[in-house]
Amino acid sequence: FLSDNGLHDFDVVIFTGGSGSKQANTIGLAGREAVRRFVHDGGGYIGICAGNYLACDGFSWGVKGLDAKTKSSKWMRGKGDVQVEFTE
Repeated sequence: FLSDNGLHDFDVVIFTGGSGSKQANTIGLAGREAVRRFVHDGGGYIGICAGNYLACDGFSWGVKGLDAKTKSSKWMRGKGDVQVEFTE
């Protein structure tokens, strides 16, 4: 689904809400590794809701780009504001 060559065309990858594990299954192991390398090499990652869970290393299916785990097994969510700015 995602290849390194495809990601080289972009500056940022965005994963939205839904199900982090389903997103992980959709892009597969090779896709998760491509995203991990993309971010490691300086690419941007925006995770919204499930997309943020996908970034975490606390799940066997995660991209493991973010050293984070959920607060509890009951998917307790926090709240916060994030500013995002796109530049040329």
